[in-house]
Amino acid sequence: MERHGGPQRAEILDSERVPVIDSLRGLAALAVALFHFSVGNTEFYAPPILKSIGGFGFYGVDVFFVISGFILPWSLWRAGYQLNAGTFRRFLWKRVVRIEPSYLITILLVVLLAWLSTLVPGYRGQPFRLDLAQIGWHLGYLTPLVHQQWLNPVFWTLAVECQFYVLIAVVYPLIASPRRGVRLGAVAVLLAASFWRPADAALTSQLAQFVIGIAVFQFTARVSSAKETMLVLLSAAGMVYTGLGAGSMVVCLGTAGVIVFAPMWVGAGLARPALSFFGTISYSLYLIHVPIGGRIINLAQRLPRSNFTSLVAILVAGLVSVGAAYALYRLVERPAQRYAGSLRFGGRD
Repeated sequence: MERHGGPQRAEILDSERVPVIDSLRGLAALAVALFHFSVGNTEFYAPPILKSIGGFGFYGVDVFFVISGFILPWSLWRAGYQLNAGTFRRFLWKRVVRIEPSYLITILLVVLLAWLSTLVPGYRGQPFRLDLAQIGWHLGYLTPLVHQQWLNPVFWTLAVECQFYVLIAVVYPLIASPRRGVRLGAVAVLLAASFWRPADAALTSQLAQFVIGIAVFQFTARVSSAKETMLVLLSAAGMVYTGLGAGSMVVCLGTAGVIVFAPMWVGAGLARPALSFFGTISYSLYLIHVPIGGRIINLAQRLPRSNFTSLVAILVAGLVSVGAAYALYRLVERPAQRYAGSLRFGGRD
């Protein structure tokens, strides 16, 4: 296998974790939460400047996709993953164990809160109706295929992530191949597939973002040279620009740059305890901020409109969401992480 790179990349390569990843996840989760609190509810008044800033929060999703494109093949590389029926099943089971418990609890929470909301005096929404079919489609992430609405607007990204789990488990031997032609051919097929957009929440619509993460993995693991990495990055960035716009392209490339250069200059500043904390609870916060914080924003609509009340409402929504996310992390996500970590699928895992 080709080996390229110096001590900075070795620092990432030899560590059990990549500290900057946690911080990036934390920032991304906070950005998405701010987006939903400030502009997600069109009837909620927020200061124009806050709406302008919060409007950029949806770019946090781009950060998550680039991180997944990097961290999943990187973990497979560290584990010495080799594709066969057994390792394929175990890898997918590890991912299911990692994400499903918190996801299922969040679905139950959304349904419960929807019912409780109808009991609040002055409720003006639709009557509560338990749609078991809708919940059932959520269990398989099949909601877009039957033209139903997600119970939580962030769930669509989990559908995309789950599709990527299957894809990366299959194509990993190609993107990590010691043969440059095989690697570039695999990347070219992935980028070509990004033109195909059969439905909402289809992986192909976001595939170029994941490829940017894959390029960072190849460089970090010393599979590819700097020139090859730049070729892949520029090609993938062009696809992101074509499909999602300049903003997503800049965010994706910026995320890639932070991961690559973290040991040299960014990592020390981003690996702060506060950011690491938000990174630790980022998945739980991402799942829970709409059903918890969004309810607080809805209640705040009844207050007199002012910059002060809206800022307080967003702050309270954020604090309560963080508290709820920490509880979900401690009670559900962390035990699931520990169990997933006990599963083995490779020689070095």
